[in-house]
Amino acid sequence: MTEWRGRFLVAVLAVLMLWPGGGWAQSADDYTRLGNEAYNTKKFAEAVAAYVKAIQADPAGALRAYVNCARAHNKMGHFPEALAYYQWYLELAPQADDVRKVREELNGVRRRVSGEPGSILTVAQKTALQQVEEALRAGPFLTSDGGGAVAAYDVLLRTGFATPQLIGLRQALGRGLEEEIRQVMTPAPGMPTAALDRAGWALVRERMERMMALQNESLTSAWRDAVLATASAWEHYFRGNYAAAAVDFAQAVATEPALLSAHWGRALTVLALSVDGLSTEETLQVLAETHARHRARGSDDSDAALTLLRVMGLQRTGQTEAAARHIIEARW
Repeated sequence: MTEWRGRFLVAVLAVLMLWPGGGWAQSADDYTRLGNEAYNTKKFAEAVAAYVKAIQADPAGALRAYVNCARAHNKMGHFPEALAYYQWYLELAPQADDVRKVREELNGVRRRVSGEPGSILTVAQKTALQQVEEALRAGPFLTSDGGGAVAAYDVLLRTGFATPQLIGLRQALGRGLEEEIRQVMTPAPGMPTAALDRAGWALVRERMERMMALQNESLTSAWRDAVLATASAWEHYFRGNYAAAAVDFAQAVATEPALLSAHWGRALTVLALSVDGLSTEETLQVLAETHARHRARGSDDSDAALTLLRVMGLQRTGQTEAAARHIIEARW
């Protein structure tokens, strides 16, 4: 790397680290606007830093950030970088209204680049990219201590990496996080709910929030909202905040009825609330709905747990004789 490229990279990284809002706080449009303001006042290094953030926030949609980043690099005499960003813009927006003008600018830059244009990636970026790719293959994607492929991706962003390759990386991260959520939320055979404690549900929520930041297109709004509500509800439940848990569980089962962990949590919550004045009818109705939902999945594996749940509900609502008959009928 030439000396000027080294000094420029240090300056850009400093701006990236200190830029207001940080992380995911601002949208690609916000960063593009900030970049344009910096560009118009001839603060080209700041403009590049903002355009990089815009591309990182939305690598497929922040098209103006690519071409404006090329122009800012061109103004600073960073011709290999300008050439790369011009080319990426044309690849992503081949039908744009300004394609002809951009091609003319690109050709002007190309005449200033001696020999074959090489990669503009720094050693740090290449190393971080390799680590992301390895983490995507091996998993996990997000761990309880903040590690995994997501952490490797965050390191890559901190190097100032901003190319269309981020599109595929974000898609892979989104798919991996979704698979991890579905796996941990699926009850094991014979179990009525996922084997997660409060920290486990907090991690489910964190994974979903990262998926949302990555704009995972495979997500349906119903499933996303139901998972977030379920995770929040279980966190409330483990803290003993049953009233708040009941609200979130009710929202989850109404939004996505197939989430068994939400049904089971709702049932446990109404049992906890039944001692505080919840009516017998309400309690037994929720328990019956939970039983029906679990049986509907075509498995009797969790019948023992469901029977126990119903017995507890009958006892909590003062129906001790009915609870005893239920136990006898279950042949315990």
